[in-house]
Amino acid sequence: MVLGTRKRHGPVVFRAPAYSSILKDPYKRSNSVKLEFTPTFEVKEALLLFKESVSLQNDELIQRTGQVFLSLLNDIFGITAGVELSVMGKRPSRRRSDPLTGKRRIMSSVHGKYFPNKAMIALYTLTATGRRVAFKTLFNTLIHEFCHHLDYKHPTLGLSASLHTKGFYDRLNAIYAPLKDV
Repeated sequence: MVLGTRKRHGPVVFRAPAYSSILKDPYKRSNSVKLEFTPTFEVKEALLLFKESVSLQNDELIQRTGQVFLSLLNDIFGITAGVELSVMGKRPSRRRSDPLTGKRRIMSSVHGKYFPNKAMIALYTLTATGRRVAFKTLFNTLIHEFCHHLDYKHPTLGLSASLHTKGFYDRLNAIYAPLKDV
């Protein structure tokens, strides 16, 4: 890591690029793997139930229907390690005071997170300002975090790091595209 400075906001930490020597192998492998996905009737039905639970704004129901959906995806991709879905309310965010107005503004927030050591996905149903997250955003986040699970636990991938490479987004789109209009 290298410490730098920015005129307006003070010190900045620059991290090693994603293509550093430590991440070279996972980066190349992540880009090289392509997956085919054809959703089954059960997957589409589970997604419809998930969509309905989001519209009902019931976090417990979102968790149960989302868990069924993820379990079906796990089975389709031959992943033996289960994935646990944890649905939470308000997402964590970073706030900073605006130097001109003095008001606190949201600088960044997280939609979801995958914990590889626990094989767990945390999904946040409220925005940083406390509003409900739309189904499309929640669904996209769920697929995104599942793709991290896929990178770590898939029999042929089994990566040591799940990076946001072109291959990662190709896998994400392979799952998302056939389901987006369900």
